Amino acid sequence: MKLAITVIKGRLGLKRLDCETFAFRKAGWEEPGLREYIDAFSRLVSENKGDLRYLVSDTFSRLDGRTYFFDKLSKCAQLLDEIESAEGNLRIDNMKPALYAGLRDILCKKGIMWRGGRVRYFLLRAARAARLPFRLGLAFFLDLALLFLSRAILPRPAGMGYDCAFLSFYDYRCKKDGKFRDDYFQPLIERAVRQGGRAVVFLTLYLNLSPRRPVRYMREHMAALREIRRMSGQGGFGLTVYNRLLSTGGLAKAYFKAAGSLLRTGQKVMLEGHDVSALVNASLEEDYFRCEHIYAWKQFFFFERLLSDFYIKRIIYAYENHPWEKFLVLQRNRTSPGTRLVGFQHTSFSMKPLQYFPGKHERDLPIYPDKILTVGKVASEVMNEFGAYGERLVEPGCALRHEYIWKGRFGWGRGADAFRKKVAYAFSFDMSVYPAILDALKDAFQGSEYTVYLKIHPIVPVEAVIKGKLPDNFIMAKYMPWEEIFREIDILFYDDNSLGIEALKHPVDVAYFGLACSTYDCDRLFKYGKEKIAVHSREELKTFIKDYYRGRIKPGKDFRYRAGYLSRYFAPVTSERLDRFLHC
Repeated sequence: MKLAITVIKGRLGLKRLDCETFAFRKAGWEEPGLREYIDAFSRLVSENKGDLRYLVSDTFSRLDGRTYFFDKLSKCAQLLDEIESAEGNLRIDNMKPALYAGLRDILCKKGIMWRGGRVRYFLLRAARAARLPFRLGLAFFLDLALLFLSRAILPRPAGMGYDCAFLSFYDYRCKKDGKFRDDYFQPLIERAVRQGGRAVVFLTLYLNLSPRRPVRYMREHMAALREIRRMSGQGGFGLTVYNRLLSTGGLAKAYFKAAGSLLRTGQKVMLEGHDVSALVNASLEEDYFRCEHIYAWKQFFFFERLLSDFYIKRIIYAYENHPWEKFLVLQRNRTSPGTRLVGFQHTSFSMKPLQYFPGKHERDLPIYPDKILTVGKVASEVMNEFGAYGERLVEPGCALRHEYIWKGRFGWGRGADAFRKKVAYAFSFDMSVYPAILDALKDAFQGSEYTVYLKIHPIVPVEAVIKGKLPDNFIMAKYMPWEEIFREIDILFYDDNSLGIEALKHPVDVAYFGLACSTYDCDRLFKYGKEKIAVHSREELKTFIKDYYRGRIKPGKDFRYRAGYLSRYFAPVTSERLDRFLHC
């Protein structure tokens, strides 16, 4: 639900401002408000480190891929500038609820008259509160059923001790030729087994299914559990799901904790020169009703059971600095201090997931693993440059998930000038940006001579983002291998997706597509060192396509430079680099 507000200045005339089309400025690392935001929230987390609700909060963890808090904060400041400079009345349309709550509070404190949105905002909050018991009840029932199913289908992990445990995720990418292949750690798992260590993999099922369709939800999860059982005897390592170890009491306690996690900060929060406490509390309320924190609490009690029932020398997991990862560290410190924790920063990132960059007040908090190994030098340099990590905590590892980049030579295929008039778009994980991007692509390409491949992100259900029939020249390519797509296309457009980097191996051009209506710069080509292509509006896209195919834009394909950059970004897998994970 979007909201509107009218600012009354007592003069004639009414100017309209639409938040969905207004040209908000893009914020990069040079934006002073970004550092202020990170440090202010890190101070709040540090001052309240004894309250686990601060650690489990998406807002205070700066999970901007979910909360868009900095986007709302930046827009709030820019809207206030527009209000103060307006000569007449100003109507602001299509405001998200938290932005509306924050802006109206500041206007009241400044004594600026306004009207609009009160009833709609009240009804929105009331509807969310009314739905919450049903959502929690349904989620608990499905989790309980999944717990019993996992016990019935999967055996308990054998033995009481392991040299290495991996915490990973299961989706359609984890099967290859009928065998299990972990999408995050496969080369490392194989290395651990070859060295004679006992290894086990605990999976979280990630099947992109809505609990609102409970029959399908349980049917697909049951099928996944049976597949895991069938594949569990392969490879010389244990394979199960975390639900198999979670107790019924632990699950109940997780939901009890989640239900009591509503947080309102009583402290005044000053950012961008304004008291944004109302904006913060509105975002915290959205955290609570979004219910993402349930997963973190389930992991909290799973880790308690795991570290109590088994002696594990080393746990390796995908590092993104999410709340559940902090709970792993807390439970390790409390239950099994001798267990070594290694986080694997497993792919590229942009400045949108700001949790990668802890603030200065969080540097010494006990919420980090013993070592964080990245996909390569570029990621470790960026994390250390902009995040307040301890000395030598973050170091380069290798790109366990990107082995295929180094198989086959660079620049294979047709000549650079042999245009096929085919383009591809690599979507991000953020479903909220899909409508604007699809509209822009249709505006530029619908009914044209160009073919457009739509590569939906692996964790995003197609039916959730594609509504209605696509134009005839658009191809849904979610399950089409990228190697096939790269053989066909001339240029790849991307937004907050690692494919913008991986494509550098191939004879295609790459363009960052910054059309999402947010203030984040989601280009992931950090420290590239050469000119990059970027498109920031529909008009720019149309002009760029014309100029590109008329030969007026020739980006060039220096494959030697590209190969060097890729080796720094996604370091090739070697025995020495694998051993950094197993023996650091």
